[in-house]
Amino acid sequence: MSQISIHGCNIRLFSRVWLISIILLFLLPQNALSKDLLYYYKLAQKNDAAFQAATHAYEASRQIKRQAIANLLPSLNADAEQTYTYQDIKNSDSFLYREGQTHYDRTSLSLNLKQPIFNYAFFVRVRQAGEEEKVADAEFEASRQDLMVRVVEAYLKCLITLDAIRTVMIERDAVQAFYALTREKYDRGLAGVTDMYDAEARLNLAKAKLIEAKNLKEDAFEALTEITKETNIEVMPFKKIIPVKPHPDSVDSWVEAALKQNIRLSLQRHKVAVAEEEVKKQYAANYPVVDFTGNVRHHESSGTEFGGGFKANYWEAGIRFSLPLVQGGLVLSKIKEAQARYREAISMLDKEKRRVVRETRAAFLNVKTSIDKIRALEAYRKSQEAALQLKQEGYETGLYESVEVLDAQRELTRATMEYYKACYEYVLNNIKLKQSAGILSDEDIIMVNNCLKHQ
Repeated sequence: MSQISIHGCNIRLFSRVWLISIILLFLLPQNALSKDLLYYYKLAQKNDAAFQAATHAYEASRQIKRQAIANLLPSLNADAEQTYTYQDIKNSDSFLYREGQTHYDRTSLSLNLKQPIFNYAFFVRVRQAGEEEKVADAEFEASRQDLMVRVVEAYLKCLITLDAIRTVMIERDAVQAFYALTREKYDRGLAGVTDMYDAEARLNLAKAKLIEAKNLKEDAFEALTEITKETNIEVMPFKKIIPVKPHPDSVDSWVEAALKQNIRLSLQRHKVAVAEEEVKKQYAANYPVVDFTGNVRHHESSGTEFGGGFKANYWEAGIRFSLPLVQGGLVLSKIKEAQARYREAISMLDKEKRRVVRETRAAFLNVKTSIDKIRALEAYRKSQEAALQLKQEGYETGLYESVEVLDAQRELTRATMEYYKACYEYVLNNIKLKQSAGILSDEDIIMVNNCLKHQ
């Protein structure tokens, strides 16, 4: 009897140590964790391949309007030509051509100027290029916001997997202690073979969970490395997260904001404008084109087919008028194609509006659900702590078996892990809600970063 009492004290002491360990692993700063969210976000801005590709695409798009404007400006071309002619006339009935051999050099220099006076397609193209630049601006901003979400999500997954490993290790140690206790009781004839097999199965399951948790941690760290190119991943835990209702606390207000500011929606609106200008540009192919042309030429030759050489300068200036008449139906076909593309863009805009409304509502509800979930799990965790305490006391009086105490400890571990997962989900859902509303910025990353435990 005294031996059982001693084991009861061991179980109770171990349970208290285990409970304290669970609390401390989430509340105490880790010395090894020295890199915060902002550090990885800055690295991702420099090293993420997708964001770098978006940056280069944005830089290229800055040239679109400049190229369109260039069509309205004068163009000046210089030409130079040097030729050598050898001539051998065997027989000639014309007094202009002398029989015999001759050779001479010829030099030609020219400057050609062209200035569009009226070309409606060029003017439309400038407006279209302006809309294309707005498309590029929206695409770059969408890539930047997407990078923020990916970094936060990857960082939170690292924290989740680390918490899971620590929690599973605590559970494994508890099960190992229970297994050792059961083994000792079995050797003394105080436990049956079924109890022994049950303890062994629990221990093997805990080991399997630990293996899986370590694999998930490696994958999560690798995902953050993929974004940031940082191979030595270290993350800092959160302080206690206090959930706050979204402001304004109205889903309709968030949807209204999203319809005005969502980046993807703005992007699609500009694509509609680009398609509309394309229709006008294709119509412009039916309009006349008027250009001013001018050229200066200098010709010099040491000889000609008729004999002596010459030098000559020419100056020409004029107005060129061009009106397309028939092009085999090409212009009409391109107009119809542009009109169809315009209708396609409008349909895609309607599709995007519906998607934005759905995703914004879902993001808002996810934030609200996360808040309720955090509160419920916090209450559940406190209940499990009380239940564990009662079962520990009941074990000492013989009311509960040691396996029941172990089950209560496992439930407390699970409740604690689920609680912190809910906290991480709350953080991520807030970020996604702001992304849907089109208001996600670097300040939000800084705000989340300030919730970490900096040393």
